[in-house]
Amino acid sequence: LLVALHMYGTNAERSAPFWRPAAGAGFVVCLPESTTVQADGLPCWDDDTAADRDVALGIEEALRTHELAGRPVVIAGASQGGVRAAEMALRGRPVAAGGYIGVVAGLADPDLIEGSAASASGRGLRAWLLTGEGDAARQAVETFHAQLTGHGIPCRLDVVKGLGHTFPRDFEDRLRAVLPSLV
Repeated sequence: LLVALHMYGTNAERSAPFWRPAAGAGFVVCLPESTTVQADGLPCWDDDTAADRDVALGIEEALRTHELAGRPVVIAGASQGGVRAAEMALRGRPVAAGGYIGVVAGLADPDLIEGSAASASGRGLRAWLLTGEGDAARQAVETFHAQLTGHGIPCRLDVVKGLGHTFPRDFEDRLRAVLPSLV
């Protein structure tokens, strides 16, 4: 199961083209959408409680519909969705994911990493971080990479030349190549 969270200010439908290629690699793709909206009416992951609930409901439905109980789970996201997915991966809830993918998403909460990394490492969490050479979040992504690896969590970091705060054109190929290493 690949659970992928959308960026701030976008939605599951607009994020789907980036994540759906995982289905070709044998994954069921779950695209929860936040019920929290920003001032212009677009979804965001600002509310911790709502985010946990929205993602848990999406996972529950996917597990039930596709009979995936006991199968590996990768939780992923881009930008704010990637930060929220990182928090969930480290905490092991709403699902104890074995893999994490963060696209242009750095985690700025060192206390969470310090408090959760040992447990996440013990569960066998593995990660892939992708950022752009020109991404404003690049430094946070690189710092997060160093924190994860420093706590024994295997983590691949790709810095894409010429890329800003978005998905690279070859994301589908990159995603399919890395998924087997995260389950």
